Amino acid sequence: MLPILLWEICWKAFWLTRVALPLWLGGRLDGEALETAIECAMVLLVVAVVPWDYVLRAYLTGTGERWRKPKDNTASRLVGNS
Repeated sequence: MLPILLWEICWKAFWLTRVALPLWLGGRLDGEALETAIECAMVLLVVAVVPWDYVLRAYLTGTGERWRKPKDNTASRLVGNS
């Protein structure tokens, strides 16, 4: 569930900065775009409840898991046991 929330934060922040902000600064933010901007601004609630310490530990500084185990003969060759 957390990766989905992170994706939601990313795309809404992108839309707000790349679409809504230029329209607003240019004075061309119409009713539909304003409604969408308000809905996307609700992402601030999601940002407030995300456990950011866990995100940093698990996704940014954590070590990944191997996808598959090394073959036995490959491991023994690397160690030097023939």
